[in-house]
Amino acid sequence: MVNASQLRWRVTWGLGNSSSATSRLPGPRQEKKKTMRLRGYEITGACALTALAASLLPGRAALAGAPDRDLFSAVLAEFSAGDGQHLERDEPIARVIDTPDNLEIIVLGMVRVSASRERALDVFRDPKGMRPTDALYQFGDVGKPARPEDFAPFLVDPNDAKDLGHCRLGKCEVRLPEDETSRMPIVTEKGKASSLPGDFMKRMLLTRAEQYQAHGNAGLPVYADRSRSVRVGEVLATLLRLPTWVDALLPEVRAHLEAYPTPPTAEVEDFFYWTLEKRYRAPVVSLTHGALFPRAGAGSCVALAAKQLYASHYFEASLDLLLFIPHDGHSYLVYLNRSRADNPRPHFYWFERVLLELMVKRMMRSDLTRIAARLNAAAPAAPPSKRK
Repeated sequence: MVNASQLRWRVTWGLGNSSSATSRLPGPRQEKKKTMRLRGYEITGACALTALAASLLPGRAALAGAPDRDLFSAVLAEFSAGDGQHLERDEPIARVIDTPDNLEIIVLGMVRVSASRERALDVFRDPKGMRPTDALYQFGDVGKPARPEDFAPFLVDPNDAKDLGHCRLGKCEVRLPEDETSRMPIVTEKGKASSLPGDFMKRMLLTRAEQYQAHGNAGLPVYADRSRSVRVGEVLATLLRLPTWVDALLPEVRAHLEAYPTPPTAEVEDFFYWTLEKRYRAPVVSLTHGALFPRAGAGSCVALAAKQLYASHYFEASLDLLLFIPHDGHSYLVYLNRSRADNPRPHFYWFERVLLELMVKRMMRSDLTRIAARLNAAAPAAPPSKRK
């Protein structure tokens, strides 16, 4: 696993002065002021300086309460001028951010939407509704505390059930926590599993939820289904080193995800859920901690973080961050995903990496289009009241 000190975010800044340039940021305001050019966009005065400080000075307390205008500027600086032209046409944009870890993928996307802050809160509070219906096979809410009945509807995928019957320590097609290997289904001489794979998975998901809700990152599993064990808490600690503009302008996000279950200092709505959904070629069982940051106050940013606690395939760990940012009469949806792949080799071959980056950018644009459509749709009308 890459050492945390080796991870650096590579943000390219092009700086230039123009005494009579006009701002090209989307929105009705067009003023002639001295500007700084950030990757093809000109941002006026203190806004540009604050965005630059946000990228170079992570965690600076003075920026903790910065306005959403500066957050918008910092995100926009990650993209090129050509991307900005697509953004102005309400088209989703996406780019992969370089990382020294060949197994890690960081993708950032953005699209303009026409939705209110209240609508964004409603959509972000419904993780099931943001998923593609054709790929979501099962979904279940998990309570606080987690209970066995939360996982009662779960039905194990037939291929996973078959693989679980042949699993052993250090070799399994399904990701298994180390403390679960003594209880996993074992194939008997007659070819039948000694315990039902579905019951095993339900119990395993319940245990993972209980351990995390009680101990936070320290309760996350150690995967022991490969020759190389993986400590999920350590991987997530690396993934939680978010871009510097997130730490500077939204410090409560990382602080809460690292400190959970310590009571948060900011307003946060925590929730948990499990899913069985199609990812690439195989269905994936996952358990997720969602954290909604409403940022109380009219016109302020809404942030939703989704922290993967367990996944049966493809991922060692994953983190999603969705932002709803009002800016100059418009609203923008920003989506950041940072994941580390589950790969039996210590790296991807170069052609695998190229194909992976093309795929995740396509998927990001698809996800942005789907979530934007849900944001832009009118909220469902309340059912008529029943009168006697």
